[in-house]
Amino acid sequence: MLRRLLLFRHARAAGLLAPDGSGAAPGGDHARPLVPSGQQDAVEVGAELAIRGWIPDAVLSSDSARTRQTWACLSVALGSPPVRFDHALYNADAETLIEEIGLVGDDVRTLLVLAHNPGLQELAWELTGEDVGLATANALLLCSEAPTWPEALRPRRWRVEALVRPKGR
Repeated sequence: MLRRLLLFRHARAAGLLAPDGSGAAPGGDHARPLVPSGQQDAVEVGAELAIRGWIPDAVLSSDSARTRQTWACLSVALGSPPVRFDHALYNADAETLIEEIGLVGDDVRTLLVLAHNPGLQELAWELTGEDVGLATANALLLCSEAPTWPEALRPRRWRVEALVRPKGR
């Protein structure tokens, strides 16, 4: 059975300083919102994923403000699959991402994981053996023939299909 995994790094977010430069923004890193160009990039990449037919059956996402907002932008083109916003995915390492993906039901053939670096890049390395850089609003499309998610998550079981970036980046 063909399984597809989309690793999506959240879109560009505001900095850690308050807008007036008076110190740390309220809520810290977890609460940082997307900047307008980040929203635009996420909408653009979502549309490209839809054109390519990479529509997720389910979404696992960090619960940060920027990942929630990125999903809101992506969902314009990708519809309304079940989404689980999970704090365990906030700045998660590859091992944690693998654990969470391994809990997905085998009826899910295309899964989108929306999270942060360096964990996503580490996960891509573990799954493919390729060193793929993921800038903000980048989607890495991976395929595997493994029959179950736990089996698919063994090292080097995936091949890179494409890296989708916003135009001009």
